[in-house]
Parts: sequence; C-alpha cells; structure tokens
Amino acid sequence: MTRRIRIDDVFLEAYDYRVKILDLLSADACKDPVPVFEAILDYAGKVQECIGYSNISVHYQYFQSLVIACKNLAAWGQAIRSAEPESSRYQKAFEIHAKDAGKLIKEHDPSGYFSEIVNEFLAIDSSDRLEEALNLLRSISLPLPVYWKEDRSMRISRPRDLEEKEKKRKSSTVYMSFKIDGQPVNNPQIVEPNQFVDLEIEVRVNEFPDDAEQLVIRPVADIAPANHEMPDFSFQLTKGKSKYSDKRRMKINFAQSYESMPIEFTYQAYFLPEEKNVNSIVNNVIKIRSDAVDSSVFCGYEEAKNALKAVRLEIQVEKGLTVDQKKNFLLIMRCLANIAGQALQNNEFPENISEEEFKKSLRQRLSSFPEIGSDLQTHSQVAAGITDLVFRKTSLELKVENKKNLSINDIKKYVQQNTAYTAGLDNRLGVLCVLDCSDKNDEPSGSISNDIGILKITPASSVVENPLPTMMGLVIIRGNLIKPSAYSR
Repeated sequence: MTRRIRIDDVFLEAYDYRVKILDLLSADACKDPVPVFEAILDYAGKVQECIGYSNISVHYQYFQSLVIACKNLAAWGQAIRSAEPESSRYQKAFEIHAKDAGKLIKEHDPSGYFSEIVNEFLAIDSSDRLEEALNLLRSISLPLPVYWKEDRSMRISRPRDLEEKEKKRKSSTVYMSFKIDGQPVNNPQIVEPNQFVDLEIEVRVNEFPDDAEQLVIRPVADIAPANHEMPDFSFQLTKGKSKYSDKRRMKINFAQSYESMPIEFTYQAYFLPEEKNVNSIVNNVIKIRSDAVDSSVFCGYEEAKNALKAVRLEIQVEKGLTVDQKKNFLLIMRCLANIAGQALQNNEFPENISEEEFKKSLRQRLSSFPEIGSDLQTHSQVAAGITDLVFRKTSLELKVENKKNLSINDIKKYVQQNTAYTAGLDNRLGVLCVLDCSDKNDEPSGSISNDIGILKITPASSVVENPLPTMMGLVIIRGNLIKPSAYSR
C-alpha cells in the first residue's frame, strides 16, 4: 500500500480541527469541563467528516467514545457539588460509555494500546478523578488527518478475509445538534407547556452502510408518550452527502413543578431498510423543563413581566438553588416590579428624598402586599453588618441616586455589599433596588423592561473548582419625573 498526502483545503481544515482538540486538552479543562468535552466531540466529528472512512477516522471514533465517558464523569462531579438529586445517573452513564468504548475497541485494537487506556478508565470510581481521566485523554496520540490511496495492483493481491474484516470494521457515527425556535438548546431548555415550538435538527453522518437508503431518528423519553409530542426525523441518504437538517413541531403537554427534574429525550438513530443500528451517536440528548408562566411574573405591567420572565429563566437553570429560595426571590422581584411600574405611571416619587425616607416608604409599600406582610424584617444583623430589609432570608439592599440618570449597568457597583449579606443569610439570591431621583431634563426614562435584570457574581478568589455564584436581582425605580411636554420645548 502506498500513501500520499493531499495538501488541499480539506486536509488543512481537518488538521485545524485536530489542533483545536489538542489546545482544549492542554488547557485547564477542569474549570468548566462539560462545554470543553462537547467542543472536543464536535471537532473530532468534523475531522472524520473531512477525511471519510479510514484507519485514521476509526482512531478518532475510539477517542470520541472515551471523551463521551469523560463528559459524563465531569457532569457527575458537577451534579454532586450542586446537590442535584439522582446525580448517580451520570456515574452510571460514565461506566456504560467506558464499557461501550471497551467493546468497540476490543475488536479492532490488536496492539492493546487503547484497551489498556480503557481499563484505566474503568478503574475510575470517584467523580473527583476527572484530572486523571483528562491525563488519559492527553496520553492518546491523535494521528494526522491525511488522505491515503491504495495501489490497485496491491489491492488485487490482498487476501479476501482482510477485505471482509475492513468491511466489518466500517462503523457509522451520527452527530446531532438541536435548536428550539431558532436558538441553540440550553441545558435544560425551558418551554411553555401546551404550546407548539419549532425543533430543528442538524445531522452529520460520517459513514453509512452501502445498502442504507434512509436514516431514521426517533426520541426515547423518560415520560409517557401521552405527555409529549416530540417529532421523529427521517432523511433520504445521498451518496457523498454527510449533512442533513429538518424542522418539526414539538410540544410538552403538562406543566412541571419547581421540584421536578428536567425531562430527558434521547434521540436514537438507525438505518433502513434493514433497521441497522448506528454504532455511535453524539449529542443526542435534550433536557427540557415545561414551566408555565405563573403568578411569579404577573405584576400588572406587561413590559415588567417580560423582564421578569428573563430573570426567572436565569435562576431556573442555575444549579443548587432550592425551591423556596427561588419562590421568595421571585415574589420580592414581582412586588418591586409593580412598585417600579406605579412610579413610572404615576410619578410616585416626585422629588429627591433621602435613603432613609426611601427605605421607610418601600418597607410600607412591600408590607402592603398580602404575600409579604409581616415576613418583611428591617435592620437585621447579618455578616458583621445591618441589612436594609430581609424577606425570608432574601436580603434587599436599597440605594438612592440623585445625581445621575442610571442604567442597570450603573447599579452593578452596589452589589458587593448585598453579596456579603446574602451569603450571611445562607442564601445565594439577593435583591438590589435603587431609586433614581436624578434630574430628567435631558432624557426621559425608558421602558421599565430596561430597569429589571439579574447579575451573576462568581467569587474570583475562591480556591474551590467551579464555585457557585451569587445571583443578584436588580431593580431601578424612577422618580423625580417631569411632564413629557417639557421635552418638546
């Protein structure tokens, strides 16, 4: 057999993907491992897509199977640190993928090189051994993605049994990526119950059997079929074509509670007409939360509700927050949004006031909401300081600005004080509310949707890997308004 390197665009593209894989492996991948492994899987798939089937592409398939195992190992560790229920499911997934890698490799690894690495993977029994698994991945020598062609005369003389073995070795890998309503799927993706949305799939197939005519992709769910309408996908296969895409409707037929786990849909693939299974499937799991827009965002003002929905989404996907923490936080944010809406509509704060006057006024207004009432506390001693207001372990820090017309970005400078109070209250959710009584002669106040937001604060000095952030709700209340007719003079 003779080999020759083709220095063309395809080779250079594949080589570039290989470099990116090595760069990701050499970096400190333990800081945020799951996205790193997902990127490595994507680049490894693109290498195989570029070079087609060969000994080299098979080598990359072995490597991918071990990366998938590492991804589940990383997710196992993150789930334990975030106190997720059923975190052991990632442990089981890690073990299954490592064993599957061993089965795939055993048949085509006469030297025992990969088999030895797989055995070391199978010996990993703890989520804190991610660095050890990474070192095993780093020890794998990824071959240069080059084309090779056989000399015809030598091909004729090759033993028939060798040809048969190569046919058996030929395996297919399907790479999937999903979008919902045109946006990449989050983990988990939050959708409204009983509403149709668009589910878009993009599929790359590195190799398929010669007799395959159709690729069918179907979901397997951990809930009863009556509870969802997740679509099937099917593609007519064309020789030489590796990318396929389609868009269908999907719907979840029930609303989940705060306490329930995301729904998992695993898309399985097989070839027709003989229903041949795909050897390897990458990125085929979608996690979905079906959350109704409940009273936690209904505050009497449509633009404020839209901003609260975005805030609600941020805390829903954040790991480690309890149900009570989320409910209490959203209740305070909803009430403050209502007060901010009244202030814009009725000029409830018509002139400059002191911080003490603002605290007194806001305490009275918040206490008038029946859901809050006497649970609102003032001047609690926390973390070597005294808080402004506390509602069920949620700290409210209040400020007044009389000089500058503020934006959400401007008030972020005030968050450090309340971050300390929030931690002292054994919570990770706090609220900062600022009254803007600055001169409005130059520019009117904009939409209230611009005055509600959330900020994630991650401690930079933490010695813990992947420290859990504090989430700070931000609300600006506009005061000292002038008549709109004054702006036209």
